[in-house]
Amino acid sequence: MQARGEATPAFAGGGGYGWKRRLREAMPPWLAEYVLVLLGSALSVGLLALRTDLKTVGTAAFADPGWDRHLYIEMARRGIFEFRLAPYCWRVLEPALAGASPFSLQASFMTVTFATLVALGPAIYALVRAGGFSRAHGVIAALLFFSLGWGPKFVVSDFWVPDALGTLFLVMAMIFAVRKRPLEMAVTLAAGVLAKESVLFAAPLFYTLNARSLLDRRQLRTTLLVVAPALVVLVGLRLLIPEANGDLRYIGTMPPVISRFPEIFPPYSYIDRFNDIGREFRWGDRAWGDFDSYFTDPFGLAVLGLALIGAARAPLFALRLSPFFLLVYSQLLFATDTQRLLVLGYPALALLAMTGLDCVGGWGRVRAGLFVPAAVALFALVLIHRDRYDSPLLLQAAVLTVWLAAAWSMRFLPEALRARIRLETAAAPST
Repeated sequence: MQARGEATPAFAGGGGYGWKRRLREAMPPWLAEYVLVLLGSALSVGLLALRTDLKTVGTAAFADPGWDRHLYIEMARRGIFEFRLAPYCWRVLEPALAGASPFSLQASFMTVTFATLVALGPAIYALVRAGGFSRAHGVIAALLFFSLGWGPKFVVSDFWVPDALGTLFLVMAMIFAVRKRPLEMAVTLAAGVLAKESVLFAAPLFYTLNARSLLDRRQLRTTLLVVAPALVVLVGLRLLIPEANGDLRYIGTMPPVISRFPEIFPPYSYIDRFNDIGREFRWGDRAWGDFDSYFTDPFGLAVLGLALIGAARAPLFALRLSPFFLLVYSQLLFATDTQRLLVLGYPALALLAMTGLDCVGGWGRVRAGLFVPAAVALFALVLIHRDRYDSPLLLQAAVLTVWLAAAWSMRFLPEALRARIRLETAAAPST
């Protein structure tokens, strides 16, 4: 991945004086950069919380029986070694944190989830920066992440689930894969699978992003060593917490919101899950309408479109990311949820999308920073409806059309005016 030019963070004001200059003088430049992104991330999460129906105790949405939230609540209430309904019983980290908190379970789950979501903004930003992109690219990637209704907005609403915590570990693991930091990635994967086993999807990236040839034995050995601790943790969890699915006596000890539906907890087997979900549910009931739930619903038009352009521009890089995408989509063969699972593919799509953004910017001879208003508009779309997670596709298309028209029109501006615009969006001093 080639290094890109620097661009001014969207959360920073113009010029180099006043509060911005004092901030740079009070702390190292790189820290000031991430503080600004963190503040923008906190603002985004706050707006999502204000414009989302939270599934808090006492609401009709919370009381809906049989859903994941009740299982994680019961795990926190009983203790992680006393809850044995798979696969939830092996996602111990967030329920353990909530159960150990001195506050109510609702406040504890909400605190862990919201704090994790706020941290994900700087994490996405750091991943894009580690990929060699500018500050503006990082800010755009973070804004586009918060515009994913089936990502942050869903998790804000159903803050009981460990999706955000698992995603944070996955993004951190990807950062270490890009930076070629095997020890840090091994620790991150081992800790991350305690939150959710899908964190392990990042593991192949340490090989595919760093291998010098199709079969790089040295890199393969290093990758196996990186993955080994996480595999030991996964196996250890299954040995320490044996499942009790299908045990009607054990399920009967659960609260009615869980015990009334013993049929949704049959003995847990990946082969049975594949036959029931992958073959009968996904393949047997396939339809063209599934395209939306598999692609546009979880990621939106902007991310998908730019990522496709980026893949065409950098096909080898897209190929290196392909094992990760295959693992993300393999979830559909074993789990009934769709959009909320596929959102996990966003961090890798963001890297391709930023490459695509550079390509589109080259057509219009504009800098990536000029896409920031469009990213803000796309985030605003997800705030329109409190009770739905996807943004209207027509409005997404309208935002992109306006931005493309503006970018294309830049080709016809006088050179002096284009130079002035480039100067105004030029990079701040490199960090």
